[in-house]
Amino acid sequence: MKKFKILVFFTALLIIFQSTVYLFLSFIISFLGKTNSDLIKTVLILAIYPILWIVWLSSKILQDYLKNKCLKLMMLNYKSKITTYIVNHSFQDFEDMKFNEYKSNFMNDAKMIRIRYSIYFVLIENTITILVAAGMLIYISPILFGASFGFSIITLLISIYAGTMLMRWVEKISLNNASYVHKLNNLLKGFQLMFSNSKIKIFQKKLDNFNDEFETNHAKFICKQFKWSIPFGLNNRLSWCICLILNAYLLYSKQITAAEFIAVIPIFTNFNNELIGVFESTANLFSTNSINRKFNLENELNISSGNQFKKVEEVSLQGISISYNEKPIINNLSCDFKANQKYLLSGKSGAGKTTLIKTIVGFKNINQGVISVNNQIIDNKNLYDFKNHISYVEQNTYLFDDTVGFNIALSDHYDIDRINAILKLIQLDSIANFDHSTIIGGDSDKISGGQKQRIGLARALYLNRQIWLIDETTSNLDKENKYIIENIILNQKDKIVVMISHNLSKENQSKINQIITI
Repeated sequence: MKKFKILVFFTALLIIFQSTVYLFLSFIISFLGKTNSDLIKTVLILAIYPILWIVWLSSKILQDYLKNKCLKLMMLNYKSKITTYIVNHSFQDFEDMKFNEYKSNFMNDAKMIRIRYSIYFVLIENTITILVAAGMLIYISPILFGASFGFSIITLLISIYAGTMLMRWVEKISLNNASYVHKLNNLLKGFQLMFSNSKIKIFQKKLDNFNDEFETNHAKFICKQFKWSIPFGLNNRLSWCICLILNAYLLYSKQITAAEFIAVIPIFTNFNNELIGVFESTANLFSTNSINRKFNLENELNISSGNQFKKVEEVSLQGISISYNEKPIINNLSCDFKANQKYLLSGKSGAGKTTLIKTIVGFKNINQGVISVNNQIIDNKNLYDFKNHISYVEQNTYLFDDTVGFNIALSDHYDIDRINAILKLIQLDSIANFDHSTIIGGDSDKISGGQKQRIGLARALYLNRQIWLIDETTSNLDKENKYIIENIILNQKDKIVVMISHNLSKENQSKINQIITI
């Protein structure tokens, strides 16, 4: 709907611009026809082209400015839909590291969609120009209009075949780009592995091969695309030559005036150029259909805005079974987590402890069984409300390329004094002394593994939610800091604490209410 409104707005403005230019041209032609003085005619004829050029250029600049503004709004709307799709559907995709598909959609496919949206504007411009030019040609000389219409039929026949071929090669360019992004990202992620095993030459060779494959295919596809654009251009040049010959004949036989001769050539050329543009643009528009349908893009998030769980009294897992790539990880597990209780998940490495926590958060899909909160089954409608009560502290804490404050509050608005107090509580005085506009993640990341884990805990303390899911958050800490952090976690009041820890200190083991073995 938003895209439609933008296009209607642009069409209305374009009609005004085009009408102004052609009305001005009609006025000049009419004035020339009524003037008997050869001197005045000569002066006006010489003045027509620069005046028209100035009027056309001014109109074109304004058109392009408005078109770019409208295109920006449409692209933002498109990317917003991708974002909505990701939030609604992609917990499992992100867990499976399918980042490249979304990179491709935001970057490579977005370029193709930008072309698609640009074509909408081109089609509108072309159609309006064709209608106005056709009306003027019929008024000046029906013979010229008939010739133009004849060439339009030829152009249509050419475009049916050439346009189909264009569609094929434009799509192949997009697929080649997406494949390159996927292969490149996959290889770059393995750089440290290749480097540490003295395989750097093989790494370099593979990288060169990827680049060579991409550039070879890209050049080939571009050449093919250009090849099938040639028929449109040849038809354009031929139509212009025929127009000139026919126009000269009509002038010689006194069927049109000298002023009409001057006016008809650009009108005829515009008519045919725009008609060819319509056919070529339509072919390109169809070529991006598959990309436009790549996702079932949605306009609204599948999250409820209410607050169904004011307080969580109990989280119940009933008959939970989870598998990955058809391999069972957890089989028919049932357990309950109650308010103000501390739980320790125990089991061998790979038994599924982290998987269970991620399932509660919503990262993993359940094959069988249900999760319920206060006897209410969790589904897509209330999952978001449930997550508002959860703080998830993972083993490998991720830091955004952002400020200290944002990385703890996960918001651009935060209480600096409260953050400082939390940082001092978890023995991160050095970070508490940072300027809170300091960037600590991304390329500026100089935070140790143990500090990152404590920042993960700082997030939980700042958000102060009722359910804490803790996954090996002390694995990178020394014995003293490990005890301090465990003590902070297990002394929380009115919270459900579910934690994974292979080496819980003896002093804190007594604070665990129940050990759940997986």
